[in-house]
Amino acid sequence: MHQPGDCPKCGGQFSEGYVADHLLIGSVVSTWSEGAPAGLLADIARGGAERHRIRTWRCTGCGYLESYAPSARA
Repeated sequence: MHQPGDCPKCGGQFSEGYVADHLLIGSVVSTWSEGAPAGLLADIARGGAERHRIRTWRCTGCGYLESYAPSARA
């Protein structure tokens, strides 16, 4: 996956980064999981048949975030 074009909000440029999920033992990159969550946090961690790491870009002008969850081969 390539970087998105100009920001749709202000026309600025994007900078790649990531959204971190903070845990008691550290941080991990957020992922998208297929399907609805099963319930409590422990169930959410195991739920979903398909998972993709979320790639996120931030506009350097206005701060708008644009995120994608490409397949592993993208």
